[in-house]
Amino acid sequence: MENAGRETVRGVGATIRSATRTSVDRYRALGNAPDVRRLLAAAAGSYIGDRFNTIALIALSFKLGDSALGVGGMLALMVLPRLLVQGMAGSLVDRYPGKRLLVLTQLAMAVVAGSFALLAVFPSLWLLYGLTLAMAIVRTVDMPAFEKRLMVLTPREQRGTANAVHMLAMTAGEIVGPLLGGIVLALAGTTPLFVINALTFMVLVRVTASLPDRIAAAAPWTDPLSVATSVPVPGLGYRMLMRRSDVRLYVAMIAGTAVLILGAIPLFISRAHDLGLDDGAVGLFYATMGVGSLIGGMFAGAGTYLTRRSLAIAAVAGFVGALGLIGFGFAGNVPLALGGLIVFGLIADLEEVSALTYFQHALPEAVFGRFFSLFLMATGAGGVIGSLGGPALAEVIGIGTALAVLAVPVLVVATIFGVREGGLRLALPPFAPILEPEVVGHGLFGVPSQSDLLPDGRAGGAMLTPRLHRLV
Repeated sequence: MENAGRETVRGVGATIRSATRTSVDRYRALGNAPDVRRLLAAAAGSYIGDRFNTIALIALSFKLGDSALGVGGMLALMVLPRLLVQGMAGSLVDRYPGKRLLVLTQLAMAVVAGSFALLAVFPSLWLLYGLTLAMAIVRTVDMPAFEKRLMVLTPREQRGTANAVHMLAMTAGEIVGPLLGGIVLALAGTTPLFVINALTFMVLVRVTASLPDRIAAAAPWTDPLSVATSVPVPGLGYRMLMRRSDVRLYVAMIAGTAVLILGAIPLFISRAHDLGLDDGAVGLFYATMGVGSLIGGMFAGAGTYLTRRSLAIAAVAGFVGALGLIGFGFAGNVPLALGGLIVFGLIADLEEVSALTYFQHALPEAVFGRFFSLFLMATGAGGVIGSLGGPALAEVIGIGTALAVLAVPVLVVATIFGVREGGLRLALPPFAPILEPEVVGHGLFGVPSQSDLLPDGRAGGAMLTPRLHRLV
């Protein structure tokens, strides 16, 4: 028994070391792809600018509205277009797949961002609301257009790493942007924040315009385990996408996850008080999730996610992430609560990177804009339901029980998704066909396992290492 325990510890250590080496190698290879490297670098700056804009809008809407209701109205307008026009935006992206559409949307966002500076001359809450709505409408096109640009400029085998870097850039923007934005706001007011944001859009415009429409290494690939990739492109729209059970179940799982996380966030202050902390602990909770997301995102970039096992990874990640938030709700002390948030942060990026990368390979390129729009609509609808339902349930049955109730749909759908579409049996031996070099080693408790994350032939079992980025 003691020897088995030692072997388990050695196996886990070998898994971590191997995953780290694989991650470094994959990130180094991506750094040698100049087109995607430039695009992601420009996007990273733009995400910091986005947070500058959000900080400035929160400050101005509170001042012009004379209460938090002004802020609430502004945030609602950020989400509303996703529920109303995101479907049309996805169709537009698929109809015009070249780089021109992204260039035009970034130009439009630069103009709107610069126009916010007019609020210094014409301080009007309605002007702020109008510009916020305009920015949100353009963003419904910009987000799927950028995802599609990233996909066609990234070598096929490096898409998982590119998606992970994209997530890391968004996470870094959420951490660095508010900190720097708060300093600029205190020193110079809101106008410089709007101007800087507009300039970051212009940088992205210039970079996008200078890049090719696509690269040869991004040629489409068909997963032989997927039975739906042969559907003719002309007949594949939203209706046909939703007829695919893998798409339908993934969208349902993402909507449930959004309900859960947006149900949990409004309860952060109440949870802090329950644990004997003050209101400032909300920042600690956010930072904890952010740190977990950064670490998880780095390991998520180690996978290629070419086969249906990717859906099993996403399903397990969604299941474990939900358990992490339930643990946060029931935790009796601060370390356990933070542990639950770290688990969620670690898992969230893996869930999204593995599934989105798989669908980039398995779906016809001509419909990926619409698929990603389905993803955005699911997060938007789930966010609205969760932000209202979480606090209401907590008032009646308590925070822990409320989060457990909100997690039930995620747990159920993730289980069905993993077994039916990911084929969890495919992630365990026997597994055939093997499409790339695999590691076959000894996982936890000495059980042989194979890992999509560890393709370098070293011993070790499967390592399953938010999504606020897509919600606001």
